[in-house]
Amino acid sequence: MEGLKRMLAKPKVRKEPVTADMLKVMVEDTGPEPPLSEVRLLAVCLVAFAGFLHCNELIKLKCSDITFNAEDMVINVQSILTKEVESLHNAGGLSYSRLRELLLDKIAKLGFDPALFGMHSLPAGGAIAAANAGVQDTLFKRHGRWKSESAKDGYGKDSAQRWLEVSKDLGI
Repeated sequence: MEGLKRMLAKPKVRKEPVTADMLKVMVEDTGPEPPLSEVRLLAVCLVAFAGFLHCNELIKLKCSDITFNAEDMVINVQSILTKEVESLHNAGGLSYSRLRELLLDKIAKLGFDPALFGMHSLPAGGAIAAANAGVQDTLFKRHGRWKSESAKDGYGKDSAQRWLEVSKDLGI
């Protein structure tokens, strides 16, 4: 029965990653005196991208989980269970669906197709940017809080330039 379900299931289509250039456009689009809601969305997007944070991790963050230092910011990411996420959605904070709605509205406003993106596009984009920048595997894996190599390897969408480097490095 399980095999039949797999055979008849539609293939899962991954959403596109948000890029650093898209985030820069978001920041530039805010104007000199953006409303607080716009600043909040930008903060969420930038933190999710840079920290490879998934929505369930963002929802659980509290001010006390974030420490600002002279040259960096440290975020204490708590592990979270699915049942806890459901209770947090009703706790008065932003829910997954509301965050997703805000992100996709912003993406559409900037001229991108919102159907190609989702909340996972932010951490995926950050992870892909780090991988393409050559971040060392062990550091990359630790930053993403991945326990297995296969979880880390799911973020291996190399740029065309990186693919070309492989051929160039062959020495032929």
